Amino acid sequence: MLQTLDMLSPSQLAAIRKIPAHDAASVPSIEARRPASIFTTQARYDREQAEVFRKRAVPITLSVMLPEPGSAMAHDGYGVPLLVTRDREGQVHALLNVCQHKGSKLLKECEPVKGVRLVCPYHAWTFGLDGKLVGVPRLETFVNLNKASRNLKARPTREFGGFIWVMLDRDAEPDFSSLVPELAADMEAFDMPTAHVYGRKTFHLNANWKLVQEPFLEGYHVTRLHAASIGALYADVPNVVDHLGVA
Repeated sequence: MLQTLDMLSPSQLAAIRKIPAHDAASVPSIEARRPASIFTTQARYDREQAEVFRKRAVPITLSVMLPEPGSAMAHDGYGVPLLVTRDREGQVHALLNVCQHKGSKLLKECEPVKGVRLVCPYHAWTFGLDGKLVGVPRLETFVNLNKASRNLKARPTREFGGFIWVMLDRDAEPDFSSLVPELAADMEAFDMPTAHVYGRKTFHLNANWKLVQEPFLEGYHVTRLHAASIGALYADVPNVVDHLGVA
């Protein structure tokens, strides 16, 4: 147990110490209701996409998905077709997965691939892993083509805490303010930067994103919904919530 505690970050230790003993925990009474429209209306969804997912950095994938220099993968998880690459110097890039000739996707599969070039399957325009256009077949047929003006469109990117974070809105001011040292410490305590990905599954759900996210933010359901499996391992006590980086 001491070895496990030694591996925790200061914020994780503080959270553990806030958890009351099961026989001393008091569950607060709540009188609150929320309209179902926050899960169903298009206007609310569009506002969330603009304010939550477009104007601030979002985690795109784990750093260990691109463990070696000279690798790339497609990512479509936020509705923006992206290429996430790690160039030969180990630098991470987020590029629009759109060839600057006729708009074809350069990579279609969201699995990492190795290589030093991104070749469009349509006309073989070739880009480096940093997004620079490096090759055009029959270049002499394109009058006044400036290759430097046809590089892949990049998005501001940062590698932090074992994740790759990207700004999706090309017009928004890059905002990485949520990437505070406490977050990195927590993720490093979980070994996220050095973890190994054994496998992945993709689920296509016809549901608002909050319907998927919300159950992971409350423990009220665990002892009931999961009574036949892990329910007995959990106590029916209030959650402990901290805001990292907030005084």
